[in-house]
Amino acid sequence: MTAVTQLRLNQGVLNDLIGEFKRGSSLERCFQVIEESENDLNAAPQIAKYDDSNDSDWPLPQLPISGDQPFYIASAIALSFAVFASVAWQ
Repeated sequence: MTAVTQLRLNQGVLNDLIGEFKRGSSLERCFQVIEESENDLNAAPQIAKYDDSNDSDWPLPQLPISGDQPFYIASAIALSFAVFASVAWQ
């Protein structure tokens, strides 16, 4: 969660860095971009998209998950697995 929070707080820097990665810039240039970038908190993330015209199911719908919801989802999955494992073990 800390990493996700840091990425969201530094979205502008991340977008600038993604541009440098796409250009194949050197490590020194990437550090320079990080130091010089103006952080735009309202910047839209630049997520690479799958582009295959034969795949009609893309893009998959995304659920808006935030706050403590990942913890609850992981807990539910772990509990479900524990129940399944205990039944299958018998």
